[in-house]
Amino acid sequence: MDIVKLFACCVPVKGHTRSIICDIQRMKYHFIPNTLYEILINHENKSLAYIKEYYGNEHDETIEQYFTFLLESEYAFVCQEKDIARFPKLNLSWQSPSLITNCIIDLSEEQLKLDFSDISKQLDEVGCNALQIRCYQDIKLENIAEILKAFSRSRLKHIDVLLKFNPSYTTQDYEPLFVNNPRLFFLTLHSANENIIFDPQGTTLCVHLTTKKITSAADCGCINPSYFSPNIATFTEAQNHNSCLNRKISIDSSGNIKNCPSMNKNYGSIRNTTLKSIAESKSFKELWNLNKDKISVCRDCEFRYICTDCRVFKTDDTDIYSKPAKCSYDPYTATWAE
Repeated sequence: MDIVKLFACCVPVKGHTRSIICDIQRMKYHFIPNTLYEILINHENKSLAYIKEYYGNEHDETIEQYFTFLLESEYAFVCQEKDIARFPKLNLSWQSPSLITNCIIDLSEEQLKLDFSDISKQLDEVGCNALQIRCYQDIKLENIAEILKAFSRSRLKHIDVLLKFNPSYTTQDYEPLFVNNPRLFFLTLHSANENIIFDPQGTTLCVHLTTKKITSAADCGCINPSYFSPNIATFTEAQNHNSCLNRKISIDSSGNIKNCPSMNKNYGSIRNTTLKSIAESKSFKELWNLNKDKISVCRDCEFRYICTDCRVFKTDDTDIYSKPAKCSYDPYTATWAE
């Protein structure tokens, strides 16, 4: 008997008003009606004939359309009932050998005096793979070059830098940063006079100019479809962990160690406290497992496993489980506010 079966990487997620099929291999998602979600979940591994009969053959045409869509979109395939066991579900558990996976460092004039070579060693100790360096005020190019040099022998795989646009520098002036630092993937220049991505072929240069004025750490926490990450790493981590804070650490512009630079609570200063000692503390990990299924409104949203959370800017500052304040999506009407 033929069975239409979803590919393991195509995972349905139910929302209040509509659902999605999240293709975490091809990193995309597609909206589906909740009725199709219910068929896929409640009648998994059942034949098309069985499903039609279950609904009294009153919706045969709609059911046919559903499964034609799944096959043509390559979200599903046809297999024999006897072969179902050969196609197990994807294991959605998430693990990392790193105590910390990501770090943010916010720069200030005072921060330029920090021992970045020591910070690099500390990030290696906790197994950090990715670093974002941010600066909201004017900064000299040579200062950034010196900071990046401190991480040249680290185990970091990925470095992003956010700087304020300086009209005295051309985009080509930033090229040595990329040439000398292979880990540098992306440079964003905020407060620029135009929106453009400068990514010439044959170079390692990748500079994004944006007119958006980013003046402080408070500019984070925005929820937008352009920030969605329908990939296996984000999807699996979000099943049981907070998509913003899990395994993350930051050093704010005053040198304080925090879960997020925008948070009020700090766990000590980088000048006299190690990142590892903080990351291993129970209090620092308190929010790591606060996943979207526990958060008000988010728990009813079809995007909950592919979007980034925010526990700083919330609709209710007194409720740690409240919806992110900078999310304008309403899963009960399936609309984004203007």
